[in-house]
Amino acid sequence: MFVRLSNKTTSRDGATKYLWALEDGNSIESVFLEHQDKLCVCLSTQVGCVLARSGMGCKFCASTQDDFVRNLTSAEITGQGYGVLADLRKEREHLTLDRIMFMGIGEPLLNYRALVESVRHFMRSKCLNRTRILVSTVGIVPRVCELALEELPIELWISLHAPDDATRDQIVPMNGLYPIGDVLRAAEEYAHTRDQVVRVNYTLIRDVNDSLDHANQLAALMVNRPFRLQIAHFNVWPGSRYAASSFSSTKRFLELLRKRGIKAEYFRSKGRDVMAACGQLRRHYASPSCVPMVEAAR
Repeated sequence: MFVRLSNKTTSRDGATKYLWALEDGNSIESVFLEHQDKLCVCLSTQVGCVLARSGMGCKFCASTQDDFVRNLTSAEITGQGYGVLADLRKEREHLTLDRIMFMGIGEPLLNYRALVESVRHFMRSKCLNRTRILVSTVGIVPRVCELALEELPIELWISLHAPDDATRDQIVPMNGLYPIGDVLRAAEEYAHTRDQVVRVNYTLIRDVNDSLDHANQLAALMVNRPFRLQIAHFNVWPGSRYAASSFSSTKRFLELLRKRGIKAEYFRSKGRDVMAACGQLRRHYASPSCVPMVEAAR
């Protein structure tokens, strides 16, 4: 199948949000951004998030507020990457991407075959075969273990967002099926099998997971484990009942982690003015307009 560019919006900070129309009338999103001089594209793997169908979607994520429709095909996934690349090359002819991140709408590991086929396709591509591949998951334990055995250069990111099961149950309902202990053990197994560090992502949400007690618990989880901690600023979306942590709370949280000997990278959200959080643009544009299609390269 094809993807067709329906809307493109560039933020003041340089992040660009793409809305793609699919042949069946559905729409999906991708985001291009520059981070630490690296050119990155964030791809979706589903029309809506499958976790929303069973009420297991992350409560602070815009993409789980709409119904799940279907998984994307590998051609629809790769089509996003090639579409973004083609658009960027209109101004920079020989540009290539440094990172392809499966962090858009959907849980990648619940569209496993299409995910793996897409990664293999990118690896065969002359223009993208040296690009780093990052896959983010809420922690689908059996699939994490399966992915560890694939001969693919995939860097794993775990969306943790809480240091204890009680807190994570509130904002990541999938925790009821795959609790923190199981998820982190699977992540450790992945790290040891692949001989690489697994990134653990933690989005700070005001009065939910940003207390000093939460920071202490998080530090305890990270000690002597093959993880790299990434603290993210919450990208607030219209209608969300959650708010981003204040500057002072964020500063105290990071300082306590450092005192505990835990190194953490802090990422501020990009593209806030173009609705770059997952699912925002798709919800805003219910009826995509028609412009030329982009076919996934064969």
